[in-house]
Amino acid sequence: MKKEKLFKIYRIVFALIFIVFGLFFENKGIGKDFLEPSWSLGSWLIFVGFLMIAIVIINSNRKTKKIVDERVQYIGMKASKITFLSLIIIAFFIMIIDGIKPIVIPYRLFLANLISGLVFIYFISYKIIERKN
Repeated sequence: MKKEKLFKIYRIVFALIFIVFGLFFENKGIGKDFLEPSWSLGSWLIFVGFLMIAIVIINSNRKTKKIVDERVQYIGMKASKITFLSLIIIAFFIMIIDGIKPIVIPYRLFLANLISGLVFIYFISYKIIERKN
């Protein structure tokens, strides 16, 4: 129990560090037009910091503990394999498409879309494998 509270405090301190750095970057004007014209690096860090604090507060109100057994580990491993395989396939098709017609998309948007897609693939494959087992 004491370890969990200490871990919770560490996560809140880490989130506060994000918020402080976000305020610093916002005041100094560092990272303007980070993601879109309306999002700067500072505002993004502040957003992520408050999101982390919200997640810590929501998770601290849970009464039940998650039980991780062999079945859950197996499902996670299978979903990870499917996600990795899809990454390889997606990268192959991106290389082919880029060879035919160059892709002109900012790198940060490309990576944001790729990571979001991989998280989505992992979630869908996890749910499908969970239903089969």
